[in-house]
Amino acid sequence: RFTWLTNLNSIIGTGCNNIVLLLVGIFTGATDAGHYRLAYQLSQALVRISEMFSRAVLPELARAHASQEADNIRLLLRRSTGLAIVVTVVIAVALAAGGRPVLQLVAGHAYLTAFPLLVTLGIAASLDLIGVSFEPALIATGHAGRALQVRIARTGVLFATLAILMPYLGTMGAALGMVASAILGLGLSAITTRKALAKAQKL
Repeated sequence: RFTWLTNLNSIIGTGCNNIVLLLVGIFTGATDAGHYRLAYQLSQALVRISEMFSRAVLPELARAHASQEADNIRLLLRRSTGLAIVVTVVIAVALAAGGRPVLQLVAGHAYLTAFPLLVTLGIAASLDLIGVSFEPALIATGHAGRALQVRIARTGVLFATLAILMPYLGTMGAALGMVASAILGLGLSAITTRKALAKAQKL
């Protein structure tokens, strides 16, 4: 059960991002879709950092849970979240300052109009990076099902936001949908993790 829950969580996360790219291509046209895709690919640098954080912290959280050391889990969460916030701030500043030159270098002057998309998608990825320790904490403490519920909730909000905003804002509507999904994911993950740790401490 644990394996298919974690695999399903990963599949939904990857799949919904690919579906968003597909929907943007269908409903906004080739040019706008190209701008969105470029901004999305550049913002994925933050996602790669998130994945590295997640892989690094999961074994430590699982070890602390196996030893029934709730205080150590909280300490690991505080440290990893604090480090993630620092990294996020540094990258966000670099993105704001160097985003335009990077776009021009990578794709040329015609793609500079993708800069607002890059910033917006960067915000979404930054929020995911800040909460990078919460999902591993839920999985490590035996609450993979809760992590999946959070993923499903944020996916639902993503597509609901796309349906509302994309007809009016186009690609920016899609980017704002990613931000809304990230905000919900961060909030729900934090609350769910806090409840899971409180429950573990009582056992």
